[in-house]
Amino acid sequence: MKLYELKVQYDALMAHIEAHAAEHEGEIPDNLDAMMDNIEAEIEEKVFNCGLAYKNEMAEAEAYRAEEMRLAARRKTSERKAKWLKAYIDAHTPKEVKYKWPQLEISRRKTEAVDIVSATLIPDEYCRITREPSKSAIKAALKYGGGVPGAELVTRFNIQIK
Repeated sequence: MKLYELKVQYDALMAHIEAHAAEHEGEIPDNLDAMMDNIEAEIEEKVFNCGLAYKNEMAEAEAYRAEEMRLAARRKTSERKAKWLKAYIDAHTPKEVKYKWPQLEISRRKTEAVDIVSATLIPDEYCRITREPSKSAIKAALKYGGGVPGAELVTRFNIQIK
């Protein structure tokens, strides 16, 4: 999906990146800066063409995201149908009978599992507790005069391409 036409040199660079990524599990080449430096153009023209290429890549990524969502919905439907079929078989077959055909085999095996009756009664040594800093609370504390050991407020200039 191309929204903007790039000059031949930039199209060739994008094609090289695409070919490299296909051969190296999605990784882009390390020498992209040097490759860009080899293109003869003023910095403003390079930035312009890079911006157009960026918009093309973002549009393509969005198309992939939409397709992923469509495929994920289909996958979830198939998983739900498979879960229902398994539950149906479980509910309608005797527990001790084993079924065997050339294409498949249906049987049961003995397993053990823990059912938690009341999580609040479980002692701490049997619980996992995760500790995660709250960046929004830390930012508010740092911004309004409080110090937070191990954290600092930094100002960044993020590029925006529209």
